[in-house]
Amino acid sequence: MSKKQEGGAPSSSLSISRPLFWIFILSFSFFIFLSLSPLSSKKKATDQKLRRNLFSLLSMASSIPFYITHRNNIDHEGIHNIYLEVEVPTGLTQTQLKAIAQKIVHDIIQKEECYSISVDFGKYGYVEFKPTTPSQSLSALNNLENYSFTYIFY
Repeated sequence: MSKKQEGGAPSSSLSISRPLFWIFILSFSFFIFLSLSPLSSKKKATDQKLRRNLFSLLSMASSIPFYITHRNNIDHEGIHNIYLEVEVPTGLTQTQLKAIAQKIVHDIIQKEECYSISVDFGKYGYVEFKPTTPSQSLSALNNLENYSFTYIFY
């Protein structure tokens, strides 16, 4: 007594094609994963290099005293900006002021997300940390490739 199958593929070919389909999908996914994993490690290395370049004077700031006298959070249409007034000792060089600004910005972006940070040194000048393209949409600071420091000293 054999059962007669009407139309379509025989049942044996269906049982083979399903596992082959899944093997193909899993193999394809594995190859995609393998091809993308070096990119992620390259991106991490690029991010670390970018952070080193952006915050190259960070170690110098640990020996320089400064005091944040005023902080103003400016939120406009979902964009979070930070404005700081900083008191520093007299006689600092521009490199030392840059180091202080880098330390302040580095410490802030470790704790919170924002669009831009402005550091006002009063009679010595100010520093802005913001995207290089002003029309750029809001982005978290963990992606720093579009950000840069602008130093204005008097």
